[in-house]
Amino acid sequence: MRLEPRARVPWWLNVTAPVGAIVLAFAFCALLIVWAGAPVLPAYGALLKGAFGSTFAITETLTRAAPLIFTGLAAAVAFRAKLWNIGGEGQRSSWSPSCSWSAPSPAACCCWSR
Repeated sequence: MRLEPRARVPWWLNVTAPVGAIVLAFAFCALLIVWAGAPVLPAYGALLKGAFGSTFAITETLTRAAPLIFTGLAAAVAFRAKLWNIGGEGQRSSWSPSCSWSAPSPAACCCWSR
C-alpha cells in the first residue's frame, strides 16, 4: 500500500472534517453520559461552566491545556520537517518538570522583590 498526498484538497473538506470530528465526539460522549444514567444537556452545561464559567476556570483550563498544545506544536514542527516523532508524551513528561525547576522564583526576580 502506498499513500500519496492529494494534489488539491477541496475547501469543504477542510471545514467539514474537523467539524464532523467534533460532532462525532460529542455524540459518542452523549451516549456514554446516557449509559451512565445522567441527563446529557445538564452534563454538557456543567462541562462548559466548569471550563469557562469564571475567570479562574478559564485560567485553569488554559494552564492545563498549555502543555498539550505545546506538545502538539512540537510534533507538528517535526512532521513538517519530515521527521517521525512517536514520543510526544515522554517528551512532555520530561520537559514539564525541567521547565518548572528552571523557572525563576518570584523572590529571585528583581521586579517582584520590591
